[in-house]
Amino acid sequence: MPNRDIVDLLTRDDFLRELHHLLWMEPAERRGKWDPGWNCRDHAFIVGFVLRLLRSEAEVILGRAMFIVGPSGEKVPLGLEQSLHAWLAIDGDGYFDLSLRLDESVMPGGNWLAFRRG
Repeated sequence: MPNRDIVDLLTRDDFLRELHHLLWMEPAERRGKWDPGWNCRDHAFIVGFVLRLLRSEAEVILGRAMFIVGPSGEKVPLGLEQSLHAWLAIDGDGYFDLSLRLDESVMPGGNWLAFRRG
């Protein structure tokens, strides 16, 4: 399957809806830390498995990640750091993370880092 077709498949609304229904958990404090319920390792594993079925190569990347949202209107940019996160490097298509849910309603205000304009 050509790479563009794979990207289109992975980002289809119906695929993402089912993937997230299966894997997202309720955000909650777990073991003393806030867990947004992304279930990133399982997302990376299942999407990587789907890619192998489509005869494409992917590698799971584990590490620290920072996600930046904004700025928008009067809002300053916000950042969220994940000290342990998993995503995929897909051969020829770059990096993919289908686990993210960056909606502020699932993240307590204290977990976002505000970036002030200098």
